Amino acid sequence: MNTQTGSMAMRRWQLRGASVRVLLASGLLALTALLTGPVAMAQTTVALAQAPLLALKSAPGLVMLNMSRDHRLFYAAYNDTSDINGDGVVDVGFKPSITYYGNFVSDRCYDYVASGSSFVFRPTKMADPSPTIGCNTTGAGRWHGNWMNWVSTSRMDALRKVLYGGYRQVDSATTDANGTSTVLQGAFIPKDSHVWGKEFVLAGAVYDIANFTNLASPAAGRQHLFVVVKDGSSTSYPFMTHTNAPVLRYITDADGDKERIWAWASADVAQGIGSVNANFSKLGGRSSVASTDMVLRVEACVAIGGVREAGCVGYPSASPTVWKPTGVLHDYAANDALKFGLLTGSYQNNYSGGVVRRNVRSFKDEIDSTTGQFNTNDGIARTIDRITIHGWSGSIYDCGYQTDRNRYQGACKSWGAPIAEMMYEGLRYFTGKSAPTAAYASGVDVAANADRTIGFSAPPTWLNPYRAKVNGGNPICSRPVQMVIADPLTSFDNDQLPGSFFGIDSNFGATIGTSDLAGLNVSTESDAIWTAEGLGTRNVYVGQSGATYDGNPTAKSASGFSQIVGHAPDETQSRGSYYSAGVARFARNSGVDVGDPLGSPSVPIDPVKRPVDTISLALGSLTPTIEFPNPAGPAGSKLTIVPLSKAVWGASINKNPGAYQATGAITGFYFKSATATSVTAIVTFSDGDQGTDNETDAQVQYDISVSGTSVSIKLTQLDPNPGGIQSNSGYVISGTSADGLYLDTRSKNGNTPQIYYLDTLNGQSPKTASSALNTTLLPTFGDTPFTRTFTMTNPTTTAGYLPHDPLWYAAKYGGAGVLDSNGDPTNYFKVTNPANLPAQ
Repeated sequence: MNTQTGSMAMRRWQLRGASVRVLLASGLLALTALLTGPVAMAQTTVALAQAPLLALKSAPGLVMLNMSRDHRLFYAAYNDTSDINGDGVVDVGFKPSITYYGNFVSDRCYDYVASGSSFVFRPTKMADPSPTIGCNTTGAGRWHGNWMNWVSTSRMDALRKVLYGGYRQVDSATTDANGTSTVLQGAFIPKDSHVWGKEFVLAGAVYDIANFTNLASPAAGRQHLFVVVKDGSSTSYPFMTHTNAPVLRYITDADGDKERIWAWASADVAQGIGSVNANFSKLGGRSSVASTDMVLRVEACVAIGGVREAGCVGYPSASPTVWKPTGVLHDYAANDALKFGLLTGSYQNNYSGGVVRRNVRSFKDEIDSTTGQFNTNDGIARTIDRITIHGWSGSIYDCGYQTDRNRYQGACKSWGAPIAEMMYEGLRYFTGKSAPTAAYASGVDVAANADRTIGFSAPPTWLNPYRAKVNGGNPICSRPVQMVIADPLTSFDNDQLPGSFFGIDSNFGATIGTSDLAGLNVSTESDAIWTAEGLGTRNVYVGQSGATYDGNPTAKSASGFSQIVGHAPDETQSRGSYYSAGVARFARNSGVDVGDPLGSPSVPIDPVKRPVDTISLALGSLTPTIEFPNPAGPAGSKLTIVPLSKAVWGASINKNPGAYQATGAITGFYFKSATATSVTAIVTFSDGDQGTDNETDAQVQYDISVSGTSVSIKLTQLDPNPGGIQSNSGYVISGTSADGLYLDTRSKNGNTPQIYYLDTLNGQSPKTASSALNTTLLPTFGDTPFTRTFTMTNPTTTAGYLPHDPLWYAAKYGGAGVLDSNGDPTNYFKVTNPANLPAQ
């Protein structure tokens, strides 16, 4: 079975991870009810406990969008590893019954128009709701908007679309002959691990691709392959040109056995380039079929039968002549129910805090009321438009290779999500500080440095959001909120904060000096959360706890959040902490001084304290977690298996305990087959964790089956010619009588093969730094793999993952503490189908 196979009985297992679940619209609606009451354009029901008595309709809510700019934003929104429609079944492949979200309109059919230098998808008719007809009512196949959203939407595309209607490559003041003034463009997707792919084979599919594309169904034993990619480099900035648009690249009638999607989209070196011939050769595939490219640009707000898609607004409002796609920021700008600012990470100081890009003010300020165009380059929309992958040459990143340590500040600029430090900076902004933290902002405004060359405007002078109203300020009763938009696996946010347990390492940023937020101690705050959660002393999978470090997801004793760093399983060396929750707790409990309530410094009265709320929009980890229900435990308990790979030898790597060995980034995850009791998945790994060429260096097949409480796992190396660094692959398992990290197979490279101290041979338990070293190599390509058997137990385990991610705790302790029926804070929004966002 391939990734297009339809209805599968997978209710008994679940794979979590990689799709975008940005419940932004529902978060803003709940926030509006909390702060101001509902706006006329949306309806919502809010529990009384969510609406504090401080909510005053006369004052706008003040929202600082605190947004990561990490490379994780540029992966697929729909990658066949999530339960999109909430029915308990993992949705593998396209399902016509699901509405997918993106730059296309899900109920319209598109022609692809290629004329001269113009390449664009143009809506031409409404789709038939029946999947047996779709866009093929006249026999002339067209591209179905719902299918196009599924195949082509990135996480960044979804964010831009829901926030402000999408990335406008064309943003004209007039309507052209085709009936549009706006062309939306997909985010730049470099030709590395960010590439994603899909495949379609007719046998077993729940739909006929001929009804959703202009392609005929594949012949027997053949299949169609699709990838999203942009050839070339990312060194030409800014990115507001059609030449930077990604393409949907496809091959028809590829060989159904040898030419699988993981051997093309996640191939070594040349993902998605040219014909299949060059990309499948090392895996034995052959094809004479060349690939076809279609540029991912789409005309928006085109009337079909006199009707435009939802979210299109006419300008000027009295007598519209142009229509523009809009988002939730437009909705809340209508009556200034909420005002918005923007704070993002920087490229210059990618491991240090963040930069205020826009003061909190009305979003209307960046919209031309006559034409609907964005009228400023320093606004939220144009700033987020310029967030992109930095330093990609077309084959390698400008930070090159580094195998024996973490990258230092300023290298691999697209990596780094120091969320706790960003939240600290946002909190300082709300207190009316006059200037940014020097260690975060140093060099950001230098014209030749990354943030300016990438197209960002110079950071603005900070304006106190509670300054006098005549000067553009807001009433002191306005509620301040930090809305954090990020992957929950933060990175490099463990040191440049007041009260951090971890000393400043100058390689990752300069000291912040004495904090000007009196009373904030992130260690005290985060440990108070640990105590409140009743976590006690336990063994957890983290890269470091206190002085205990190995940079691997092995069990380490912990008794508080303050000394934990390195999120398991795949970010154990990137210095991510739980301090974001500590900052959120302080902001909520201690609040910020917002000024004299009478507006006169001569009046002897104490300043007003206003609590700062936190809303977390967690995009979801990119690391897939395979889960099966655990019949040996209480209801709801699960067995979890997380794929993992370590770069252990070659290129000056020190393989000894305590030294740095990169955890290989997962470059692809594909189902080969799946049932209720078994999974066969192909997982591809890089031999680096940041920068390099960020491509596939090892391909491993995972065969997992469950019978009662018995679990069997077999790993097989698929690639005979991997990268030059030896990678040992395996998984972290929990919910059994022998939990831990297992490395069961190694890549076959040109170096003398090595034994790694965490290798686990057949029958062996997880290893530690003090374990006796094996004397036998792990099996590699061509060797007979062994099958390991586990027994599921009641999970009163000796070690495990922490119950929640940092953004979950930040929401719970940075808000009212109200939990929903799933036990999640009502201000914590996990990944779900982005198509639900506008209605929510």
